[in-house]
Amino acid sequence: MVVDRLAMGGRYLSGRRGVARLHGRYDVPLNFQVTHCVICTRARVSDKATEMVVTWSTVNDTRPMVEGSWVEYGLDVLNLTANSSYSGTTSFRNQFIHRVKLTDLEPGSVYVYHCGSELGWSSVFWFKTRPEGQSWSPMLAVYGDLGNSYAESLTLLQKEAHIGLYDAFIHAGDFAVGDEFLRQIESIAGYVPYMTCPGNHEQANNFSDYRNRFSMPGNTEGLWYSFDVGPIHFISISTEVYYFLEYGFELLTRQFNWLKEDLKIAILAENRALRPWIIVYGHRPMYCSNENTDDCTTNQTQTRTGFMELLGALRPWIIVYGHRPMYCSNENTDDCTTNQTQTRTGFMELLGKGLEDLFYDYGVDLEIWAHEHSYERLWPIYDYQIYNGSLDSPYSNLEAPVHVITGSAGCSEFHDPFKSEQPYWSAFRSADYGYNRLKVFNSSHLYMESVCYVAAYHCGSEKGWSPVFWFKTRPPGHSWSPALAVYGDLGYHNARSLPHLQNEVQRGFYDAVIHAGDFAYDMNDEEGNVGDKFLRQIESMAGYIPYMTCPGNHEANNNFSDYRNRFSMPGNTEGLWYSFDVGPIHFISISTEVYYFLEYGFELLTRQFNWLKEDLKKATKPSNRALRPWIIVYGHRPMYCSNKNIDDCTMNQTRTRIGTPDIMNDGLEDMFYNHGVDLEIWAHEHSYERLWPIYNYQIYNGSFREPYRNPGAPVHVITGSAGCDEKHDPFKSKQPYWSAFRSVDYGYNRLKVFNSSHLYMEYVSVEHHGVSIGRSRCTNSQYRSTGGSDTRS
Repeated sequence: MVVDRLAMGGRYLSGRRGVARLHGRYDVPLNFQVTHCVICTRARVSDKATEMVVTWSTVNDTRPMVEGSWVEYGLDVLNLTANSSYSGTTSFRNQFIHRVKLTDLEPGSVYVYHCGSELGWSSVFWFKTRPEGQSWSPMLAVYGDLGNSYAESLTLLQKEAHIGLYDAFIHAGDFAVGDEFLRQIESIAGYVPYMTCPGNHEQANNFSDYRNRFSMPGNTEGLWYSFDVGPIHFISISTEVYYFLEYGFELLTRQFNWLKEDLKIAILAENRALRPWIIVYGHRPMYCSNENTDDCTTNQTQTRTGFMELLGALRPWIIVYGHRPMYCSNENTDDCTTNQTQTRTGFMELLGKGLEDLFYDYGVDLEIWAHEHSYERLWPIYDYQIYNGSLDSPYSNLEAPVHVITGSAGCSEFHDPFKSEQPYWSAFRSADYGYNRLKVFNSSHLYMESVCYVAAYHCGSEKGWSPVFWFKTRPPGHSWSPALAVYGDLGYHNARSLPHLQNEVQRGFYDAVIHAGDFAYDMNDEEGNVGDKFLRQIESMAGYIPYMTCPGNHEANNNFSDYRNRFSMPGNTEGLWYSFDVGPIHFISISTEVYYFLEYGFELLTRQFNWLKEDLKKATKPSNRALRPWIIVYGHRPMYCSNKNIDDCTMNQTRTRIGTPDIMNDGLEDMFYNHGVDLEIWAHEHSYERLWPIYNYQIYNGSFREPYRNPGAPVHVITGSAGCDEKHDPFKSKQPYWSAFRSVDYGYNRLKVFNSSHLYMEYVSVEHHGVSIGRSRCTNSQYRSTGGSDTRS
């Protein structure tokens, strides 16, 4: 399921800083084992030809053999005639690691290969060489911190690799680097280039496992390197040289100097014109908002600012660079007694300047990190200052790099939770297991989305089982931004909105669906067969995300028995009324039908009314309202409407608004007004209508220019046009003063609550091919009640 999306556009301004095995050609001896096969790309500046490096390990030493180890490959599995050039074998941990470079490959072609020697051969794999040049659109999977145990994302990544979704993989550090892990990822890395960088879990023996098991471009044993893919210049760095200083400063110095030179070449006008996107990836982030005490939670991240604090804390005479000191107080004339110690003056710049300045000055677009076992996307940022492109398009023509932390692929250390308060520079956070898909369309448009791991399930018995579905549990707490689809009056016939809703649910648009009454038309028809057919229709939504309901007038048969039995809502009222919390929202679902079907008695009406008072009292306690400041009520029949018919909402004395004729003190409008309800969602009318903030037919707009900013009364939305066999309900010709927007198009609403003060709702017309035709933003910082009294400003 996709849980987050990033679309970037615009550039930095220049000058601103399936194949079968071979049929018995070789007999594999019992004492010979190819433990894994991994491929990686070789960067070539000209891109006139593509190279690949294949790395594998065996338990046998092939070096004494005449031909050693090699790879057979070709364009046809039955004709593997080409032999690779032999690159070398390394003895490591009682096994032997082999590297072979394949050269002079045809761009954009699928090659079949296997690796081995005269002792035996691996399974057959295949890979596709990248197209020639830069004018194509690469797709990559991006993640970090994938372990051998609890590798939650691995199954999905394997599946997507085998259906050809990706051109390459980027694993930003922290591997269970061992034979078993490499066998696990062989189903990916044997087919698609697997690009890596070291993380803190690779540091043992100066990163020896990492250096030996992966073959990256360049001559640094994969610690840092760069390569080009389409319109992207990728730079892989080792953040660990800033932390494991027991291995010396040499690696840090070499990487820093190499990085400056690589960026200088990358931003030359002729190179940036070919590859305008510069993307850096490493393991440890510069910023993060997790609860732990990792370096990125501080303001002086070593990779970001350098080592000035370290320099100030150390006494000069104990700072040592290699053999010769930078400072000393001896009487001789050694270099360390002068002010211009060569090791000191060369290193001072390094101590005083971290990587953030470098990446900012050279116009890096995207920085990808891991280490934190969570997902976080930042606004464009430099030195804790936000540089959004604009209010509406923060990632267009941005003026600083975008940081993405994607370290939640799955490992034995589980999640890293976030701090309760989300910083101003953090745009989106998720503690779900998952990974990222990165797509660069062209020289100006990049798209990135976070895919979360979700729980799979099926239901049944020994007599048979349903298909497999999945769902995502909502994040803990209130500091996240839920998105919901909202509508009513969706029938089995003429369900015009259904294809659009099914598509958006499957694409991960929503955290839940709210269906405000009137299902199937009617669920009890044809002895319940219509209800069965309707539920099969919505299974493609309700099988994957919570499908929250309330009863409508079309559910009234036999005292709402079909509704009560077919849906399972929270509470103990069989779904007639209930409440629940989602992020910063307290939702209340009610039955408006208890005001109309009085033949079933007044008991339900009375019970709901009394329950509602208590629920609102609890929701408006200061401690609860601080956590969930938005209170949203939904039911079926509206209090107001401007349709042509003679429905109750066209009258001034709507029952739900002022009460039932015999009682007249059980109306809901006063209660919702007095308890500071923010939004009331209704259906029933087969149309869409949004009202100005209203109470007792009086408008309480926040201001003339911004009517929904701090409004003085609830906002009503009627959304009953999802599609049913009763077609549309037209409007009266004259629009009332309290009606802000009306449409008779078939459609539905999208509701997004960003935080404690900003809510966004839009109406999607399916008659206009899914275009949003009615938008409203509600901002609330003052319209809050303590319960039972009017406290609006």
